[in-house]
Amino acid sequence: GFELGDIQVRSVEVLLVMPHGAQTRYVEREMQQCGYRVSVLDDTIEAFGQVVQSKPDLIVISALMPHLDGLDLAMGLAAMPSTRNIPIAVITSLEPGDERLALLPKKIPVVHKGASFGDDLFKALDSLFLI
Repeated sequence: GFELGDIQVRSVEVLLVMPHGAQTRYVEREMQQCGYRVSVLDDTIEAFGQVVQSKPDLIVISALMPHLDGLDLAMGLAAMPSTRNIPIAVITSLEPGDERLALLPKKIPVVHKGASFGDDLFKALDSLFLI
């Protein structure tokens, strides 16, 4: 537990690229409770343009998305000169050894849904120097 007074509002803008639903609301709430300002987009193509235009401080992308796969979006943003310095994390229910996750650049942390979510999220934010 925590006290509302313990929350420090940070000047950190987080873009969640996830399909609308209960899981997205959960992640959004967790990030807000950490003091981050959160925006949500449910379309990777739209997110691509938004990221290039607004340059958020952190992008959290669901690995599996319709249209353009979230893993492809993460890899593309990590490779482009205009966005490669924006911290990115991927949220997934894929098994840790899934070969698709091995394609991600090493600098992109993976947050697994399920029992390890809180620990994985903390490790990801810590590795990206956002806590």
